Amino acid sequence: VKRDCVELAMRLGIPQSSALLALDVFPEYQARHAAAGTADPSDLAGMAYRLLLTRPMALNLIRSKLNHIIVDEYQDMSVSQHALLRIIVRGVVEEDDVMNRYDIMDVVMGGYHGVIAKREKLLKE
Repeated sequence: VKRDCVELAMRLGIPQSSALLALDVFPEYQARHAAAGTADPSDLAGMAYRLLLTRPMALNLIRSKLNHIIVDEYQDMSVSQHALLRIIVRGVVEEDDVMNRYDIMDVVMGGYHGVIAKREKLLKE
């Protein structure tokens, strides 16, 4: 995993030495958050994902209240935000129990720029 993280960082233009330093410091950073009972804002989507994955009743409650999901700036979503969106759309239940309608759009200057992700693509990922 460490090698994959470093390779990804280097493809994004982050020097190898910086990526390795971040990987060394990150466990301590997380441990301090856990000890203090705090969380980094970037961790919130992942925490919500894990909560919904381990508590299907909560996931079903959220899914039952949503008819549509509109996401602005979809192209800027993180991996954990995408996973959270995916579990809410797909759920952890039967494949047929998928929200019937949703749109992922990029809003540009007050108008709809267009659908940038199709239902089938999100459901398959």
